[in-house]
Amino acid sequence: QDLGASKAVYVAGDMGKAEDCEKTIQTADNELGGLDYLILNHVGSSFEKDDFFRFWDSDPDMDFLTDFTNINYLSYVRLTSLALPMLKKTGANIVVVNSILGKMPIVSLSYYCGAKFALDGFFSSLRLELEHHNVSVTLAVIGAINTDLFGKVLASKDVKQTHKTLY
Repeated sequence: QDLGASKAVYVAGDMGKAEDCEKTIQTADNELGGLDYLILNHVGSSFEKDDFFRFWDSDPDMDFLTDFTNINYLSYVRLTSLALPMLKKTGANIVVVNSILGKMPIVSLSYYCGAKFALDGFFSSLRLELEHHNVSVTLAVIGAINTDLFGKVLASKDVKQTHKTLY
């Protein structure tokens, strides 16, 4: 409100839970009367992992993959699907914040790349489907960001060796 908005509304929720996604979109409809923009930008997992970077072939944890995919891919699709009636009504915009790792693979992040490639494929296709509804879909592909986590990836000797071989 300090920035000039007439009111501010927030919804606390876990995007891995269908009911929280539904609550989020319902709140937007009830409190705001619809949406002009749907901006999707979240990442996470319900699992505590000691080693975020690991080779899938040595640790194929399907429970983790299911959870990660649910939060980082399916919840984007779920939120969009729930919001589509509002978005079509106003000719709104969908913005999906994605990663460069949805365009190029990297060793030890197979599950992350898989979710990000899936976002690219789904929302690029949805863009074509929604053209006649005047709803735009933008994929904002973010490059590397200098964080402690990314520094660990770059410092990994396995990553260095694999990428030297591949590229």
